Amino acid sequence: MIRREPAFISFASKKFVYFSAMTLSAPIMPLFLVREVKATDSQIGTITMTMTLVMLVGYFLWPWSSRKYGGRFVLLATTFGMIFYPALTAATPRFRSSSFMQALPDFSNQALTWSSLMS
Repeated sequence: MIRREPAFISFASKKFVYFSAMTLSAPIMPLFLVREVKATDSQIGTITMTMTLVMLVGYFLWPWSSRKYGGRFVLLATTFGMIFYPALTAATPRFRSSSFMQALPDFSNQALTWSSLMS
């Protein structure tokens, strides 16, 4: 039954690869924060809280942006956000700038999740 839907197979395999990469990289970020940024436990908690708050903003912003500018704009914006994320993370050796930089993938993921639900 699924074999008759090549578009679904293509979408599901691409989403699997993307989310696998995001999930496998998640345990590395606390190590980066502890070893390179020298963040304390409370600072890592603040970063996690910031990520959650930005994710909530993304739930409201991306559907609005998609209706106003179109789905292509949203996918391009999130793709570029995810492309620049590793470089920007490496360029932020301080806690203050790192806390907002860590929220970028969650913000971008909301658009990808939302757009996949609307497809």
